[in-house]
Amino acid sequence: MSREWVINNYSGYKGLVLQECEKKNAGAGEIRLKIEAFALNWGDMDLMLDRYSFSFKKFPARIGMEAAGIVDQIGEGVKNIELGKRYCTLPYFYYDKGASADYVTIDSRYVTPAPENLTAVESSSVWMQFMTAYYPIVELSKASPDKNILVTAGTSTAGNAMNLTSKSVVLPVVPMFHVNAWGVPYAASMLGCKLVFPGPFTDGESIYNLINDEGVNNLLGVPTVWLGLLNYLDEKDITLKNVNSVLVGGSP
Repeated sequence: MSREWVINNYSGYKGLVLQECEKKNAGAGEIRLKIEAFALNWGDMDLMLDRYSFSFKKFPARIGMEAAGIVDQIGEGVKNIELGKRYCTLPYFYYDKGASADYVTIDSRYVTPAPENLTAVESSSVWMQFMTAYYPIVELSKASPDKNILVTAGTSTAGNAMNLTSKSVVLPVVPMFHVNAWGVPYAASMLGCKLVFPGPFTDGESIYNLINDEGVNNLLGVPTVWLGLLNYLDEKDITLKNVNSVLVGGSP
């Protein structure tokens, strides 16, 4: 029997369970990899909490699509794949075919030969960063030695920055000329986020009601705004239940 790491609900990484599973055969257009190493990134961590750009179709569900392994089976119609050679998976919306297992079947279009100078562990964890940069810079912007490219709002989707996805509901409590509004409204629109604007009412009670009424989960603003909100929360002895992050545009 093969083994797989799965989640059975959206409880985060603490809900991961190692269980036995059947080893599936590669279908038409697919290959099967014997996994040597797999990696998880911030998107996978959010996915386990149902905060990512797609949701699992069913449970139990495997996690992650960054892996390296040896091809041990090739499906019908697959070309240019060598049996017994190490390949890496390329990140994509994997739904019920995550790589957190001893074996994974995958569309042969989403693999690439592992770099010969990297170990399995190293080669399983480089592709998310590479593809994230490659597609907009090379494919969309057509980068070349004589061309300058301005990357705006480059960190708005980064896991250690704002971590915005299409499921984010963003409330920028700042004027459009302020630092938080230079790129966020554009990045949020690009990602399909819901944008909520407060208008002229930025007192604690108004902001609290807006957050609850619109389901806001990402906040941006200056310290005076959040102090007013915190004072209102303390006064009413209430909390914010849906907010994932608060970005403060102020000095230390």
